[in-house]
Amino acid sequence: MSSFEITQRIMTVASEYEVKVDGEKDFSLVVKGTFLSSTPSLTLNEGDKTVATLNGNMMKTKFVIASGGEEKAVVNFPAVSLRKTMTLTVNGKGYHATSGGISTEVFQCADNEGKIVLELRKEVGWRDRFKVETKEALPREVAILTAVAIHSRYYE
Repeated sequence: MSSFEITQRIMTVASEYEVKVDGEKDFSLVVKGTFLSSTPSLTLNEGDKTVATLNGNMMKTKFVIASGGEEKAVVNFPAVSLRKTMTLTVNGKGYHATSGGISTEVFQCADNEGKIVLELRKEVGWRDRFKVETKEALPREVAILTAVAIHSRYYE
């Protein structure tokens, strides 16, 4: 199991997030977006190295997570929905999450048998902050960028 804390930076010209891994004191990863883009395009960086990318469509209904030029996962959101829902596809296996309602701020991605592989909790505060836990061997870049995709779709 891995856990991450993702905090949105405020007062930036493009979307930026700091990522702390497994209770580290300081952030070690940064997610940076592009300025004035019609579609979401973000990179997950560790120092000067790009670890993975997140690219979405104009409606923010589909996001593709890639690493090393290879697609790692796809996050899909409904175009219209009364509940905050999403589907995560990793290596051909699908996981579905529902936040529980309009005001509930917890996403649990589970397979068809109900096994939870990813949980995201949004905390209330001045800056948007998320606690992310993976319950299975889900790649860390997929877990982190899925949380960023959820934030981009539902909270920006």
